[in-house]
Amino acid sequence: MSENVIPPFQPIDEATSSPSIVDRANQLKMAAAERGQVLRESVATQADEFKSVAGEKVGEFKKVASKQTAQVKETTNVQLEATKEKLEVKKKEIEAYIEENPKRAAIIALGTGLVLGFILRR
Repeated sequence: MSENVIPPFQPIDEATSSPSIVDRANQLKMAAAERGQVLRESVATQADEFKSVAGEKVGEFKKVASKQTAQVKETTNVQLEATKEKLEVKKKEIEAYIEENPKRAAIIALGTGLVLGFILRR
């Protein structure tokens, strides 16, 4: 069990240490600095790649959204025009009915007005 115990950190004193320990420590320090630099460069490269891919995906999403918006707008306009045409036909039918049956149309309008008046009062 004593083999797994890590001794407390003791700074290397260059004056009292053997040159090989100091050299090895300096080599490890340089290797760690090099690996740190490689890691920073790798992370920067990956971040740039991610940014590029994300930008492309946003562009694709904008294109799809724009296309779908245009399709919805076109469909809505077609339906709106169809509804306007149907309303115009009904309006002409009502006007023709009123011209053919003026007394009956007046009685229906009066009755409808009275019913709505009673409903809205309550």
